[in-house]
Amino acid sequence: MHKTSLTIKEPWMSKIKSGEKKEEYREYKTFYHQRFGRFVGTDEKIQVRLINGMKKDSPSIVIICKVRVGYGNTEWGAPDNEMVYILDIIEVLDKFLEEGNIE
Repeated sequence: MHKTSLTIKEPWMSKIKSGEKKEEYREYKTFYHQRFGRFVGTDEKIQVRLINGMKKDSPSIVIICKVRVGYGNTEWGAPDNEMVYILDIIEVLDKFLEEGNIE
């Protein structure tokens, strides 16, 4: 399963951890095309480490998700009337399922 890490701000991380927020959004830009483009329109699940900060010991969670492109929920932080990568959250974990390299 593909793994990657992204930063996230509060309150979004807490809302994901509690199960209140079911999607995470990322801009529809080249930076994210390289990370998510090949998963759009597939049933492949990916693991994403969401880290609140840039330090190694910053709070983090791992989400198992599927990727699609569309318009997100503005109440959950998506921009208004802009296409975004939508990470549909299937499961929230404390750490990656298996060890290995992170892209």
